[in-house]
Amino acid sequence: MNKQIGQLLSNSDFKLKETEIVKVSFTVNKYNEIVVLNVDTDNESVERHIQDRLNYQKLTAKALVGQNYYVPIRLEGMN
Repeated sequence: MNKQIGQLLSNSDFKLKETEIVKVSFTVNKYNEIVVLNVDTDNESVERHIQDRLNYQKLTAKALVGQNYYVPIRLEGMN
């Protein structure tokens, strides 16, 4: 599941000045789709970007419906 989330967020044209690590919490609906619950960041652009990329994307990995999942995501800056 982590690998698939990484792929969904890769190849992004979203640029940050500095590297940022955010914690994302999500659940999985009955259609095996990601439903983002929270993106732990003060940067609204980062939050919107992650939600746009992940929300309602179908997972190929097995997941428990209704289970809350937490994953740290590292967004590389342009250092």
